[in-house]
Parts: sequence; C-alpha cells; structure tokens
Amino acid sequence: MISSAKVKSNSTKICCYLIVTISVFLSNSVMAQTRFNVSQKKTDVSTYRHPEECIAAVERSAKTHKNNLKVWSDTAKLLHSELLDSLPASVVAEANRCVTTLKLNTLRELEYVNWIRAYLEADREQDAQEVLRRQLEIVSSKPLEDKIRVFINVRGAFESVRPVSLSVLSDLADSVIKNLPDTALEQLIKIHMSQMHLAINARDSSYLHKEANRSLSFLNSLTPEQRSKEQYHGLKTSLANSAMQFLAEAEILDSLKKGTQAFLSLKRLLFTKAGARIDDKLPYAVGEKAAPIQGDFWFTHKSIHNSQSSIANYDLSKPSSGRVNLIVFLTGGCHVNVLPSGIAMRETNKSTCWDIYSSIKRLKEKYPEIDITIVASTFGSLATTDPIPPEAEASLLSDLWLKHHDLKATLSVSSTEFFKLSDPDRRRIDMSIENVKNYTFPGVNIQPKVSFLVSPEGIIVHSAILTRSSERDFERLIDAMIR
Repeated sequence: MISSAKVKSNSTKICCYLIVTISVFLSNSVMAQTRFNVSQKKTDVSTYRHPEECIAAVERSAKTHKNNLKVWSDTAKLLHSELLDSLPASVVAEANRCVTTLKLNTLRELEYVNWIRAYLEADREQDAQEVLRRQLEIVSSKPLEDKIRVFINVRGAFESVRPVSLSVLSDLADSVIKNLPDTALEQLIKIHMSQMHLAINARDSSYLHKEANRSLSFLNSLTPEQRSKEQYHGLKTSLANSAMQFLAEAEILDSLKKGTQAFLSLKRLLFTKAGARIDDKLPYAVGEKAAPIQGDFWFTHKSIHNSQSSIANYDLSKPSSGRVNLIVFLTGGCHVNVLPSGIAMRETNKSTCWDIYSSIKRLKEKYPEIDITIVASTFGSLATTDPIPPEAEASLLSDLWLKHHDLKATLSVSSTEFFKLSDPDRRRIDMSIENVKNYTFPGVNIQPKVSFLVSPEGIIVHSAILTRSSERDFERLIDAMIR
C-alpha cells in the first residue's frame, strides 16, 4: 500500500515538472522568430572519406546558420536572389576541412558529380575543374547521349552550390551548344531553357540580357523544317515567351497601357519575330475571353465580417466588367489538410499555400481597385474528418480564407459531383468542375495557386502560378492597366 504522503510528494514533483515544461514551451514561443534551437555539437569532418559526407556536413552547417534567421522573411522585399548568396565563412571552412581528406586517385567514374559539388562548396574550383576534365576525357569517345548526360549532371552540381557561378554555367552551356549537332533539337532547346530559367531566378539583369538574346538568336536560326516539328512546339513557345518578357518588357507594358488589343497585337508580332509558330491563339491563355465564374456557394469578405450584410446585396458576376480582375484557383491542395475545430481552424501543412495568401494580401493592399475572386470546390471532407455536407465545407473554407487569413476577396465554391466505386473499393471519384474546364488551356492546367489576370474588357492578359517570385509579373501588368 502506498502512503498518502508519498502520493502527495509524487504529485508535487509532477506538477513542478509540468510547470517547468510549460514555462520552457512558452519561452520558446516568445522566441518564435527562430525555427528551433539547433545543437551546437560539432562533427569531426576530418574523419570523412567520401564526398557525400562532406556535402551532408555543409548542408547541416548551412541549415544551422539559416535556422537562426527570421522565419517570416516573406514580409521583406524580394531584392535579390538566394542563388547569389555566399555560404557563411564558417561553412566554407568546414567544407574545406572535409575535402582535404579526399584523394583524387580514389575517384570512381560515377562519383564525379558529388566530388565536383564538394570541391565547389569548399571554394576549390580548380579541383572541381580537374574532376570535370577527367570525366570529359572518359566520355570523349562515347556516344553523344553520354556527353549530354555529363553536361546535365555537372550543371546540376554547379547550380546547387551557393553562390552560383553564372559565368561557369554560361561557359558550360556554350561548350555543349557548339558541339551538339542540329539534329539534337530537343536537347538544344532544353539547354537554352535551363539557362533562361537560371538567369530569371538569379535576377542578374546583365546575365539575363545575354541569355535572352542568345535564346532568340537560336530560335531565329531554326530552319523551316525544325520550326514545323510539332513535338517541340511547346518548348519553343516557352523559350520565346521567357526571352521576350525580358527583352521587350517596356514595349509590352507600354502597349498594355494603350489597350488590350494593342497588347495582344504586339505579343503576336514578337512571337513571330522570335521564330515561334503562332496559330490562331497566343500561348498560356493570353487573349482568351475569361469565362464567367460559376459557383454553388458564394461568400465575400464584407459579408463574412458583417453579420448584418447579406450575400444577396453583392454583385457576384465574376470577373467584374470594367475592372482589373485576379482569379485565383485554390481548388485542390490548399484546403484538404485543414482540420475544423469549432470556430478555430488548424492547418496541418502551413507551407503548402501560405505563400499565396501573402501574395494576395500584398496585391490587394497595393492595388485596392482590383477585384479578386478565389475559386474552389468541395472535397467531401477536410483532412481526416468524416464526410461533411458541401454547404458546411464551403462555410469552413470561407472562414479559413476570408476570416482567418483575412483575404479581401470573393469566394466561389462549387459542389463537386461524384460517384463511388462498388465494394470493396468504395473510393469517391470526383467529376470535372465547370470552372476548371473553362480555365484549362494549352499549357495551362488548373492546380492550386494557378491565377489569371483579366483586363477590364474581360480578356486574359497573363496566367501563372502565383508565387513570391511571379508576383512581380502580376504587379507590372496591373500597374500598366490601372495607372
């Protein structure tokens, strides 16, 4: 039998432990500007013998440094690219200590990528170039496909290191382009595209100017036979669009200020000059008439925040005529992980869509004149909850987006028709949503965050996944139509 005094003593200990635990938790939440406290224990990298171990050590050190930075960097202006940020000196020093143990005479043919990356992270480019030289020597007598594979792999190694060496990557691309035959059209297009994407992400204007001009020169050099190849039409169009968006940006924006038709005419002219084949329609839904948004359940920011306001008092014809419209599709992954808990909600995966909520808020704050419509559809349940009626799910979504995230927008929710497979499967199979069908175009497939910018005349002038980086493209076009 346990004495009451001992029970009381143990209870006191448990209470004290809980108080201490809660205090630690609260103190950590007060310091929530950092992700978590990273262990300061150092690993002896001099014992490592493989480049993979060195790469892992650098990643650990870099994350330790990054995890002590502010979490909500999204609130800051996007002034530069992380691609050009140097690794902290302490991380480079650790990488150098690690690669000192590596012996080139132990290099095996298939390990060259990790060796190059490990040397680059240690700021030992000469050693990386030596590894590359050896690998090129090995494949010198092999088929063209093997040489292309080496370029792609080496390019990935150079691109994964911070800061990215733009000049080296440009030289690598030059070398491969000069040695590829004209028959390797797909590989040539993809190399130019990868260089354009790197230049855009790096936000280096001089490098971007160089790559855009090189891409357009390449497109213009294509023979009529190469231009007619249907299987590469999408790739060529994407490359031409990326290059033109930069080289003719001022001209494009100026045409949009004059009107939607002037904008579309210039777009067609530029695509033709770039050597891209334009049929009746421009790519990526540009120039298409924006279809009316349909919905079984409608909510507005004002009706949600004003209990006296009825939804019947609002014009739900979307997109709104005579105004610049932003239509944002959040149907799909942006709410399936939401768990309802009374009035409050908990999102099980904050990283999935929180970035677009910030983008929507910034655009609305900067351009209060624009009309924003969020388009969604029901899934039948949220996260792991039991099935719920469509109207209840739609109401929860309005609470999530218009109340909890305070998005100043109109929300349209379609009730998804479905059928169930017979026993023992019994899975729910959703039918197509009218809004999704109406806004699916060549090169544009509806997924969470896909957004359409619509002119006051109701014409789509831009479509893209709305992210922190693509937000700037939306801003410039809205600016041209409003101011």
